[in-house]
Amino acid sequence: GLVPRQCFSVGKNTLGSISKRDDVYIRTLLFHGAKTVSNARKGRQVQESWLGRPVSRRNKNVATVALNNKNARVLWVLLTNDKEISPEEVMVAAYM
Repeated sequence: GLVPRQCFSVGKNTLGSISKRDDVYIRTLLFHGAKTVSNARKGRQVQESWLGRPVSRRNKNVATVALNNKNARVLWVLLTNDKEISPEEVMVAAYM
């Protein structure tokens, strides 16, 4: 529900719209968190952060969805492995 639906046809891979099949509340919270980080980086050095890479290649909303997807993956690992993760580990994962 956080990434665009992929459509395969005649060897071409096209991206469709973002599906809305998952929990709306969690998806909204993740999006607002990513949007807040994106807006907070306005006056700072965006190019030095993880968010700077997608912003330099795409527009701001695409970068926000990319950050949203990254946050969802980190959250999934935390919930499925039932372990605590340090901020240093999150920073290392952010640059991968």
